[in-house]
Amino acid sequence: MQNSKDKPSSRPSPCKGEGVKEKIKKNLSLLVGRGRSEKDRRSGEGILIACSGGIDSLALLYSMSELKDELSLKLGVCYVDHKARPESAMEAKFVDKICQDLQVPFFPAEFNDDFWSESKSNFEEKARKERYRLLVEEAINNNFSYIATAHHSGDQAETMLMRILERGTGLKGLCGIRGIITHPIPFDLSPSPLPKGKGSLLNPSPSGEGSRERLLTIIRPMLNISKDEIIEYMADRQYLSDSTNNDTVYLRNLYRKVVIPALKEALPGVNIEKHLSDLAENIQREQSVMEDIMREFWGFVGAYGVCPEGEFHSPLQLSRTLIESKSDDFWLTAFSYLFSFNPHLAPLPLKKERKGQGLSHSTQTLIDIVAFIRKRDPGAAYYNPYKFQRDKEGVQLTPAPLFPEKRG
Repeated sequence: MQNSKDKPSSRPSPCKGEGVKEKIKKNLSLLVGRGRSEKDRRSGEGILIACSGGIDSLALLYSMSELKDELSLKLGVCYVDHKARPESAMEAKFVDKICQDLQVPFFPAEFNDDFWSESKSNFEEKARKERYRLLVEEAINNNFSYIATAHHSGDQAETMLMRILERGTGLKGLCGIRGIITHPIPFDLSPSPLPKGKGSLLNPSPSGEGSRERLLTIIRPMLNISKDEIIEYMADRQYLSDSTNNDTVYLRNLYRKVVIPALKEALPGVNIEKHLSDLAENIQREQSVMEDIMREFWGFVGAYGVCPEGEFHSPLQLSRTLIESKSDDFWLTAFSYLFSFNPHLAPLPLKKERKGQGLSHSTQTLIDIVAFIRKRDPGAAYYNPYKFQRDKEGVQLTPAPLFPEKRG
């Protein structure tokens, strides 16, 4: 635990970190209500804050609490117990006490006891998905329209570098962490089955209001705020420090503790975090435009022709003339977007087991698809989730079961 105070302090620090509160106020004005219908806005814009008790999430909680009367915010806090450390129960009580002082409702959630024994590989990503699943569940069950997380510009820089250096990435990966993500309810967060006893991935609210007319939005009001600004804002307050945050066996910690400090030492005059954050913001804007163009194209091809049961009225038809009128680069991009569209946000219907899951394919697979559609002889291929059938007149796409990729 950091700071020497014996009890959590909920009083504001008027002289320090005012920039944090003002930035969050401005960001909330841009994020809350954006893209939502008047019906959604009338139903209440409650915000559930994800709070671990660490310096970042407490900065978010304190600043939003200070703004709640001015902005008429309905707030709640969710602490997710990962069951990974013995002190987590104490940490939940710490956050609960702060919420009592601030008069903000507290909603605890926890991982299953057997989660870690069943997550022997890629555990960081599995834990992230389970954490979000629990946050979403609490938000839906308690009628919150938003989940706010405390990602800041340092987190954005780490994410950008990891995507570039660890696996390589394209435009979508370079978008980094998005400031706002809106989903209809219900929606899925993970293709993995839930632990036993958890039921469906996300259930509608008990009142039966969990329909596609309701929206749940994840917002990150601190993405343009630096760690230094957060530290200044939290100077007179107590917060928790997770010892695992220093363990470089975790990839993100390696970038935070080793890679980025090395870059800062090598490039002392460069504001690495700001430049990477600006890059992500610029690419998000351009990628949004590109996505609109791709939706329009696939709509023109026929992807909007769906029947009430959620299947195509008829297969998508790519005529030979259309195929030959576009370059290989165009088709590589078009198919990349076709596969990755979240089906709840795109007009492309998928079978039940794939709902909520955009797919991605490797660059080589996309090259193979373009080579397939360029040929004129009869052939068939499966590229999840579509079956491609080719003849001299063109190529037909139909939704198909999840097959291993086969080329023909």
